[in-house]
Amino acid sequence: MDPIQKELEEVKKENQSLFQINKDLTDTIVIELDRASSILRLLNIPEKERNLTEQITTILAEVLGIETEEMEGEIDKVYRANLSHARRNNIPCEIHVKFVKRTNKR
Repeated sequence: MDPIQKELEEVKKENQSLFQINKDLTDTIVIELDRASSILRLLNIPEKERNLTEQITTILAEVLGIETEEMEGEIDKVYRANLSHARRNNIPCEIHVKFVKRTNKR
């Protein structure tokens, strides 16, 4: 086997290896995107005295045009994400809403 063919074989092996690594990374990214797609992020909603879940449920029910009780059944968790960006710029924290079903986010 001449040196050019030998080098070509090495390049093919390396290419195959890199292709597999890329595929593995792509699969990991898709899993992360899937997990993130079930969370709705709300920005610049001022903090009020009442319950955060109640406040967000009311806002989302008005926007979607459904009853508040129906919206309560669709929400799994509501919480504030205290990010350094919010502290630095003196703005309200992000609110993350996790739904029972992913289709509700759309």
